[in-house]
Amino acid sequence: MKSSIRGNQSLGDNIELARRESGQQLGKLSSEQLDALIKATATHGFSKQELATAKAFVTSVAQQNSPNTEVAQKLLAAISRGRAAQGSLKRLWADIHDKFFQKGTLPTTAWQDKVPSQPEIDRWKQQIGKVQQSLLRGNDDLQQIDRGFHQKQLFGGLAELELRSDLPESLRFGPFKPSADGSAAKLKAAVRFSNGQGCPFMDSAPDVRGVAIKLLDQEGESWDILATNKQTFARDAEQFMKFAEVNAVAQTTGENLPGALAFVAGQGAAGLDLTAKLLKSAARKGLEKLGGPDLPEAEDWDTKEALRVATTLSKDTVLHRPDSLATESYDGGTFRTPEGHLAKILLEPRKTAQATETDRDDPNYLSQEFTQQLAQGPVSFEVKIKLYTGNGDPTEAHDPWNPSRSYTLGTLNIKAPENEKLAQQVNKMAFNPARGFSPAQMTHARDEIYAESAKNRGAMAEELSREVIKES
Repeated sequence: MKSSIRGNQSLGDNIELARRESGQQLGKLSSEQLDALIKATATHGFSKQELATAKAFVTSVAQQNSPNTEVAQKLLAAISRGRAAQGSLKRLWADIHDKFFQKGTLPTTAWQDKVPSQPEIDRWKQQIGKVQQSLLRGNDDLQQIDRGFHQKQLFGGLAELELRSDLPESLRFGPFKPSADGSAAKLKAAVRFSNGQGCPFMDSAPDVRGVAIKLLDQEGESWDILATNKQTFARDAEQFMKFAEVNAVAQTTGENLPGALAFVAGQGAAGLDLTAKLLKSAARKGLEKLGGPDLPEAEDWDTKEALRVATTLSKDTVLHRPDSLATESYDGGTFRTPEGHLAKILLEPRKTAQATETDRDDPNYLSQEFTQQLAQGPVSFEVKIKLYTGNGDPTEAHDPWNPSRSYTLGTLNIKAPENEKLAQQVNKMAFNPARGFSPAQMTHARDEIYAESAKNRGAMAEELSREVIKES
């Protein structure tokens, strides 16, 4: 068979094509394919990007216990030697050519994961406990420890995911496997829509909106999908937890920190200093009211980074106020597919979706509007999987993944709950972005943080959650 490896393709694409053509289990590459990869990479000189891709490939196969460990190491060594040996002009040309003419177009296994240390995870687990305690002590609307984020439920009910029967083999994993007879599977699910804050603010308050889905696969096991209508502002878990802790104490003073940050972000150059001061002031004011422990993290905000956060929140929460949960798109957490690709789940509204007439001054207008949507029939979303196609670049949680590829998995149909008890049961469920899926990037940390949060609030046991979905 003629090889698809070409010198005018990115190294990431060539590695992926070689894996597909290997014919071996787990895409084991041969010595001939290794030679072809080195030769193709040398076509326009060995670039800095190709060196990064090779390093990411080595890291990726090591994390997956892949049979390509030796091949990856030899590829990296060859590119390292080649780049060191070529002249400065050739090196410059290789970098320019790779930057402008060789973008990745295929899902790749050559991406860099970032796994936090256990001390970091332990610290974040303590922080989420502090957040939950702060919200309880400082908010009269909370009677017991509740979620640290996404406290206010806007809808809780059941849904059905109808999968496509023609999914490519690489996407037929976990809950997305077809039925035994090859027909499209239909999976039961619980669905919870919510506001992003840890306090039950009015729906008109600046905020993100979230959706959590608990799917039951054909064996009855749980797979959780968590997504928000805007991609996270945070670079990583450390930054997110730092903001969460400051934001929690700000909420206890009656302030909506995203809204305040968004305001100062619009103050031009003066907003730089104002934003950092607001972050620190919010923590101090909350601590004075609560008499809580010191928060040195509040003093650590880099001024320019604080402005980036405020600007992002301004665009996502103040300038964007949804008319309906049914017309929003939702961006999910990251995970690793069985083939080693970096992926996330997306929800997109049907093209004909429109908001219904509702009083947007109502403090619960999003819940009311969604109820009106359901009165007309099931609310549907197209469920997609998005696969990273970069060239081994390090990714952060807020990166847009450009380029990437998306594939439609099926349609999620949400129906009106039969009674209020079901909504209460969904509200008690614990949703975790790493349940079922293999975590990647920030999801490593979210796995532990969400589990700790659920334990602190006495969430419903997973076995009982599955029974609720099965019997409803």
